[in-house]
Amino acid sequence: MSNANLSWISDEGINSLLDNLIVNIRNIHGNALVKVSKNVEDPFLLMCIAAAYGIRDVEKLKEQGTYHSVSTAISSALGRFHQDVLGKVQRFVNHDAGYDLENTERKILAEIKNKHNTMNASNRERVVDNLKTALKSRPGYRGYLVITIPRKNIRYEANLGNRLFETDGASFYALATGERDALKQLYRVLEKRLCANAPDIADYCRQAFERGIPE
Repeated sequence: MSNANLSWISDEGINSLLDNLIVNIRNIHGNALVKVSKNVEDPFLLMCIAAAYGIRDVEKLKEQGTYHSVSTAISSALGRFHQDVLGKVQRFVNHDAGYDLENTERKILAEIKNKHNTMNASNRERVVDNLKTALKSRPGYRGYLVITIPRKNIRYEANLGNRLFETDGASFYALATGERDALKQLYRVLEKRLCANAPDIADYCRQAFERGIPE
């Protein structure tokens, strides 16, 4: 456990969510290993992966195949992690049915996605329709489709019509917590916990954060 010292969520709350995230990631990896061992392998895909990454070792090829199978599941787990973190911010609660979060006092609804490529066109349409349906019965509310890691490194708020907006994660974390750099604060807590014994990985991920997350 660590002292996160975030003003907008308790140490107990963030540490509990981090514990759950780590357990989920380990389960995803374990399940992927079982799935890969049982599935019929695609030799064409394996050859292409080996050629693309210059892999000559079979075990490394298997590891790369496992990575491809777990990355989508881990991205989904991170989406849930962000939802749960924001659900512990004062006056926000998890909703889950039709949308992820609600704040009745501030009249906010939100659906949280981890990355800009999480949804295909049909999924995005369904998410937008669900939010618009929920807003119809809630006068004065604003709805947000939150893309935690946006396509471009800019803060934005795009009007989707009918009091619904799409925004990036840094902007929504700031809106929810009142702290402009709340998402960066959260990142630092995760880095301290997940990369404690891997300084090179920490540096690389920090650079990725700076490239991909708007100030």
